[in-house]
Amino acid sequence: MKTVINYLGDRIGNGGVEALIANLSTAIDKEKIDFKVVANYKSNNIYNSFFDENDICVIYLNEDYRGFTDKIKKAYSFFKNHQDAILWIHASSAGMYQYVFLAHVAGVKKIVYHIHAIAEARNTGWRRYKNNIMGKICWKIPALNVACSKYAGEKAFCGHAFKVIHNGIDIKRFEFNCQARDEIRSKYEIGNYFLIGQIGRLSYEKNQSYTVDLLRECVNRKFPVKAMFVGDGNDLDQLKKKVSENGLDKFVVFVGATDNIEKFYQAFDMFIFPSLHEGLGIVALEAQASGLPVLCSENILEDVFVSDNIWKCELEDVDSWINQVDMFTKQASS
Repeated sequence: MKTVINYLGDRIGNGGVEALIANLSTAIDKEKIDFKVVANYKSNNIYNSFFDENDICVIYLNEDYRGFTDKIKKAYSFFKNHQDAILWIHASSAGMYQYVFLAHVAGVKKIVYHIHAIAEARNTGWRRYKNNIMGKICWKIPALNVACSKYAGEKAFCGHAFKVIHNGIDIKRFEFNCQARDEIRSKYEIGNYFLIGQIGRLSYEKNQSYTVDLLRECVNRKFPVKAMFVGDGNDLDQLKKKVSENGLDKFVVFVGATDNIEKFYQAFDMFIFPSLHEGLGIVALEAQASGLPVLCSENILEDVFVSDNIWKCELEDVDSWINQVDMFTKQASS
């Protein structure tokens, strides 16, 4: 039996990387593959119960944060004890290169380095310098380089060979479900409002602040619109403050992280995706699978344009976003 270790760095989060691993874990032949998920520290996340229910081995190398040195020692020891496993390092930032190097030193023979995002917009100064140095060292390590898109691979691997593995989704999971739509809209008191939704980490890159600005303009123009944000992140308090300062509290719903995002796609009338950058943008695929019109920024890759139900607008051209929302709002009420 082959052992595949999905290494996520510090924590198991609530994002697209974890969703991919969860999907893969249900598709593998457990008679042939010992599929493990490993992180440095324990965390509260929406996938804990999923992994338990599907009998997926989850290993936390530390109970809680003990410092960088202890973290590296534990990771090195674990890699040392799994030299013959396939180590699949899932990276959302360039900083994960250090674990490629660490695993190589520990004697791991088969390393897959899978980049799930492009370079961070605020990855500057010493952090960028450090990551560039680590990257140059790690290019020399025997490993299979993998990216979620051609663009992400070109940005991350700087001319070195890589393979593209698009993050797949279970289409049936996102098929329209009227019962789910009624359930969510009733629970959050959406009523007859046109609901624009955004799913993802609440962060600078995902640009939920832009969606708040868009909602403000729509409300000022008397559109019957509400907005819903599904996910958690560092920008939650900042976004709530902005919503309150603009008098939008009764027009915005913050759901938090959830393990049944498919129900929320059903509740939306339009999916908003104004990201500043994306490695791929799997939520746009999920939204299209749910039959939603998708309105995205110019920063979203063409890879996710798989239907006639997705449109691209320049972030600087706010009127184009408003006009699209207006058009679909009128269609929904007619």
